Amino acid sequence: MSRNNSHTSPSLGRLNFMAVTLLLIGVVFLGRLFQLQVINGQQYREQADSGQITSLTIPASRGQVYAQRDGQRVPLVLNAREWLLFSDTAFIESRSQLIDTLEQNNIFITSFQKDQLDTDNRYVVLAQDIQDELKQSIEDSGVKGLYFQPQNTRNYSEGSLAAHVLGFVNNDGSGQYGVEEFFDQELTGTNGQLRAVTDANGVPLAFEQNNILVEPVDGQDVTLTIDVDTQQIVESALRSATDRLSAQGASGVVLDAETGKVLAMANYPTFEPQNFEQVGDVSLFDNPAISDAVEPGSALKTLVAAAALDTGAVDTDYSYFDDGSVVLDEATVTNAINYSAQDRSFTDILRLSLNTGSINLLAQLGGGQVNEQARTTLYSYLTEAHGLGQATGIQLPNESSGIISGPNDGFGLNIRYGNITFGQGLTLTPLQLAAAYIPIVNDGLRYKPYIIESVGDSISRPELVTGDTSISPQTSASIREVLDDVAQTNYPTVQVDGLEISGKTGTAQIPDGQGGYQADGFTGTFAGYIRSDNTNLVIAVKIDEPQGVRFAGTDAARPLWQDIVSGLLNAGKVR
Repeated sequence: MSRNNSHTSPSLGRLNFMAVTLLLIGVVFLGRLFQLQVINGQQYREQADSGQITSLTIPASRGQVYAQRDGQRVPLVLNAREWLLFSDTAFIESRSQLIDTLEQNNIFITSFQKDQLDTDNRYVVLAQDIQDELKQSIEDSGVKGLYFQPQNTRNYSEGSLAAHVLGFVNNDGSGQYGVEEFFDQELTGTNGQLRAVTDANGVPLAFEQNNILVEPVDGQDVTLTIDVDTQQIVESALRSATDRLSAQGASGVVLDAETGKVLAMANYPTFEPQNFEQVGDVSLFDNPAISDAVEPGSALKTLVAAAALDTGAVDTDYSYFDDGSVVLDEATVTNAINYSAQDRSFTDILRLSLNTGSINLLAQLGGGQVNEQARTTLYSYLTEAHGLGQATGIQLPNESSGIISGPNDGFGLNIRYGNITFGQGLTLTPLQLAAAYIPIVNDGLRYKPYIIESVGDSISRPELVTGDTSISPQTSASIREVLDDVAQTNYPTVQVDGLEISGKTGTAQIPDGQGGYQADGFTGTFAGYIRSDNTNLVIAVKIDEPQGVRFAGTDAARPLWQDIVSGLLNAGKVR
């Protein structure tokens, strides 16, 4: 009996098993390959590129800053190229040789930097502000692994000149204070970028299509309206007056009344933008000429007198009986000097700086009484004709608007406005004080102050400011005629035939922060002008807490103002 035995060959079974196994392995490899190339392909391509792609920032050159001298541009802020020294640890052949080379060139790195050279960190910053000569010496050594990155640094070529106008650039490359801050975006420009696929030695592959070069866009140059000679005259006078009188500080502004151009803006004490890191008190960076709003004192009486003339409430022949005191809201106001009771003229109010006289002019605005009509009329002239209580809009950061109360705001309104007539109870900056005198000097026309001649190709133009209330050309001429009479008595040392040179002093107590005033702290101000057939300048100064004087305005601010006037005349700045 035969049996039919059916079975699978052992060899064939092993072959089938191997085939299945290989098939499964193939599927796994294909799946993994699909994951690597399709799903995670971009990630791995980026990882592979990272060792062969160099991306370098190409810094834009910061715009430079210029001023004026005799109609020509002169540089105040330039760029100087220096170098940042760094090491690419991937290409260091001898760490000890590298350190020796640095020390031979007087570059001594820290222990931390030395440790970094032994880590996986490729780039280690070793030194900054390297000059060209030192860079060349290091390159000539031939040591491997040292590289340089260009750095643009600011060079303030005139030292501390116009420091508060300029500001500075900090270590992060950002503009701080002044035009460096206000026009930081325009000055900065846009950095470029170089993305290069390289070989193992870091050399860009010229034939590689993925190499990208984005050219930097340099920053725009800024040109100021500042006249260098005028700025130097003002700064010298401020320094001398502050030191001579042991004052806390001083500020000065010179404007071209026919355009609003700022020809000088200065403060003392000051600083050197190049060495800003050496300044211990950061408040020194503030620009008091635009940020320090103070009570101006009797320099405001000129504006009150102009309002009284412009309304027709009085004329220059006006006179009144002055008994030496005025009572408003049960408060008594007297003069700084106790004059005898007598008849006084319109000119006497400014020549003798009579507080009672300026209040009398306020009363004439109200039909003979200090009332709502008087307050409203004066407020309108001070704010609209002269721009008080509002920022001028100068192209600099941190400008204060000053404060002036409305005619019906609060209580004790009549005594408040009586005080305002002689510059107490309101605040303004030296720039606002100068700008307020522009209509007095410029036939009633008020131009907005500006300090930027141009930014790149954009040129600034004079901007006439108009309002519902302004003084007329006739009022401007009349008040200047009165001030000319005052000048012959009060400022004879600076009088020149053919020129109008006059102004008004101011002395104000300093608020104590508790609703009153310091017993022995005073601010001196002076606002005045020089006018000729070809020149029309407004000059305003402020001096803080001068010592050893009776009146801060008369004994401190006036000599300071006269020094500036004399300096401008001697330098031929008035024609």
